[in-house]
Amino acid sequence: MFPKYLKKDGDSIVFDGKGSLKMYIPQKQFDLNVASFSGKICNFFGIVPYCVEDEHGKKGKLHKINCPTLLQCVPSSIETIRDTKLTKYSQNQDYKVLVFEKGAKVILSTAVPKNIANAEKLINLFIITGNIPETIPYDQIQDYIEANMKLNGDSYNVPLQLWGIIVSECCRSRKDQAIPFRLSGSKDMFDYESISVKNVSKMVSAFSAFQSENFDDSVIHAMTNSKAVDSPLEKVLTNGF
Repeated sequence: MFPKYLKKDGDSIVFDGKGSLKMYIPQKQFDLNVASFSGKICNFFGIVPYCVEDEHGKKGKLHKINCPTLLQCVPSSIETIRDTKLTKYSQNQDYKVLVFEKGAKVILSTAVPKNIANAEKLINLFIITGNIPETIPYDQIQDYIEANMKLNGDSYNVPLQLWGIIVSECCRSRKDQAIPFRLSGSKDMFDYESISVKNVSKMVSAFSAFQSENFDDSVIHAMTNSKAVDSPLEKVLTNGF
């Protein structure tokens, strides 16, 4: 069932409420080529927040589209807002705001083509660059990764627990990035900060930092890291020294 302000029109889903619907897409997603424009059509991942704004400019509750694959829409107009904090835990950043007036196509077609490149884009956004949207709760992140692959007609053929391990290392405590969110003690599933998987090794130990592909940054981290942490593998490789 759709919210009362949306309706199906053939294969499309259009805005059918009063005022306008506003969709917020971080500028970072355009910079990473996860979102893009093709003329009047916007290609975007269905994991972005939106709200309905009434005729007097009053914004309603922030909602989120929950379809983690590449979708298309045709907004009535586009606005840009800068250095904006959208939610309690989101960082200040720039957004493209897609505005949909009555009759505008929020989803151009529900017949979404399957394309493995869409899975690659989501992994790049979530894991490689560490830009997990703050509107996704920590305990559901791996579900989005799996759902994305299924929507694109394939499977990673790895246990969900493995994605959980990767996500648990990429999501850090907001108070101290050296601490994984799972060990932070916070019970709020939105109180995390995501980092690139490329930077995780620097958070573990000086020894693992040297094995990172970002060698220069790793050397600096190893020199300034005041938290000496030894892993079992490190003791094996260094013969206990």
